[in-house]
Amino acid sequence: MPVVTKIGKQFAARVAASLLHNVGMQELVASSPQKYQALALKLARDQKYLADVKARVKQGIAEGPLYDTQKFTRNFEALMEKTLERVNAGLKPEHISLT
Repeated sequence: MPVVTKIGKQFAARVAASLLHNVGMQELVASSPQKYQALALKLARDQKYLADVKARVKQGIAEGPLYDTQKFTRNFEALMEKTLERVNAGLKPEHISLT
């Protein structure tokens, strides 16, 4: 079953919203209790919509960046190499990025 969340200050709500955004399913993040309820009811009552959402979530997981462990590993290794280069050059710690 697809996850529906209401954006909020709670850690779990923020994590759920982030995960949904990463798989391209921002529409499952409600901004109010009323929208949350309406969305949950739509998923429960509209089987065609539910099937479509399930398929798109599956596709988002398969094609999105969140579950691309090979890319994550390559990026992590590249950041560790940058860090090591800074250490070897005697530089102080600083924010590093891939860009």
